Amino acid sequence: FAKKCLWEMIDKGHADQDGDNRISEEEYRNVLRTPQAMAALTSLGVDVEAALDYGRLLFEDGEPLTFGDFMRGILTLRGSNQTTVKDIVDLRKFTADEFSHIHEVLNGICKFLVAIPGLPGHGHPAPTAPAVA
Repeated sequence: FAKKCLWEMIDKGHADQDGDNRISEEEYRNVLRTPQAMAALTSLGVDVEAALDYGRLLFEDGEPLTFGDFMRGILTLRGSNQTTVKDIVDLRKFTADEFSHIHEVLNGICKFLVAIPGLPGHGHPAPTAPAVA
């Protein structure tokens, strides 16, 4: 039922606008905003707003989705799904990777700022706030 419902949503919703048999992020957003898609997703127990938000993660690599990838992504958003140990492990890995990336970016910013002459820490005193009378 779910596969048929999602396939009709893609087919009748004309999601594959460029005919490449894959769904781009733009096509994904366009089809999910149609009343037919909203009704189909709701009938499957999928939160439409969550599906729209989740789209950013589905297309993180910039590549379009096959129908199978689209279906797996959508069906993970069913409210009836229970969290598994694998979900928690995946979340932990994702969070660790994101924090590692943030650390690298902040480290680069700090190195950049240290290299700027005239900033505190280069032999110049740190600016002080004016005295308030």
